Amino acid sequence: MSLLRSFSKYFGMALCAGLLCAGSPALLGQSLKLDDPAPLRAGLNSATIDSFGGNQYWVLTVGPGKFTATFHFGGTQEGFNTGGRPNFFAGFKPKVDGTTLTHADFPGGSTWSGTATKASRLELAVTPAPGSLVRQTTSYTIEVTGAVAFGGAAGASAGPSPVGIYQIGIGGHVGIAKFTADGQITATTNETGTWKVFDEDSKSYVIVFAGTRYSLTYQPGRGFIDNNGYLTFKQTK
Repeated sequence: MSLLRSFSKYFGMALCAGLLCAGSPALLGQSLKLDDPAPLRAGLNSATIDSFGGNQYWVLTVGPGKFTATFHFGGTQEGFNTGGRPNFFAGFKPKVDGTTLTHADFPGGSTWSGTATKASRLELAVTPAPGSLVRQTTSYTIEVTGAVAFGGAAGASAGPSPVGIYQIGIGGHVGIAKFTADGQITATTNETGTWKVFDEDSKSYVIVFAGTRYSLTYQPGRGFIDNNGYLTFKQTK
């Protein structure tokens, strides 16, 4: 498969053009959330990339003018660090005439700097460190400064939804749980519960499952974690 064709699997030909011009390496895998990126917010945006969970995607509006997207990653939280590093990509979608993008790596992160002649949709992708046979979860931050607009780009949703299928990791409970859009939880064990957002910015949720109340943080593509970093509901779909 050619490099151009490989890129087109992730962001389409328009975004691919921006990446190739910057001379970045190929992306590693396609996220199920490619068509539903999370709107970036002002300041630092924190998240965790899971080598078993796939890529993560963000979106914002840039221009007219100059902007810089800065990516920092932290230490491995789980498993063993095999020396790899997560990667950070940016590109315009759709392609806009008169835009530019340049890319530079530094120890612990990378930057994408560019210009746009008019307000344009910029998509960002974070991919896990390549080649890991042992699970790695690495924290990271993204901050975009300059001529930018936050609050969601055109076509963006309100952010990743926790609706999906999860492996239950709470002590004393086994099986699979389904989180539905109406805030309900059902499980293969016939246990039930509810979920609701407590604070959207911090991705804090209140979950009641099998009669017990939990305050958990949602990490898209990974699942719900408690205050000790323990994965209580592992997202599988």
